Amino acid sequence: ILLYVSFRFDFRFGVAAVLALILVAVMALGFISLAGIEVTITVIAAVLTAIGYGVNDSIVISDRIRENLKKLRKEPLSEVVNKSVNATLGRTVVTSLTTLVVLLSLLILGAASIRDFAAVMIVGLVTSTCSSICVVANVVVEWEARFPSKTRR
Repeated sequence: ILLYVSFRFDFRFGVAAVLALILVAVMALGFISLAGIEVTITVIAAVLTAIGYGVNDSIVISDRIRENLKKLRKEPLSEVVNKSVNATLGRTVVTSLTTLVVLLSLLILGAASIRDFAAVMIVGLVTSTCSSICVVANVVVEWEARFPSKTRR
């Protein structure tokens, strides 16, 4: 993932995306541990699905930042990132809420075999949405502040 995002966008975006995915995995695994959920193939699938969801969100936000970096060359990076996150926020929240409704339905109405999947996915969904918005954007801004790229100096 680091290589793909680094190649597609920039190394700092790749590092930010990987940090966000580590957060998703740690939160999901922590929830599994705290809730006493048995680690089965279904639970592993939920963790991997949550990570995949986080990758998608991180790439959407990174893509919007990259587009706006080209359009808004004169503005500071923090403003470009702020506008980019705000532009994707509606789409991200609507997608997450739609998925959350389905997962809550599975948790409440689903068979016992699917409840663990739904519970882990809910934690992973919330974490991946928050981390793609908060972690990716902030890591990119902080990285640029500490190590300015040649084009933004």
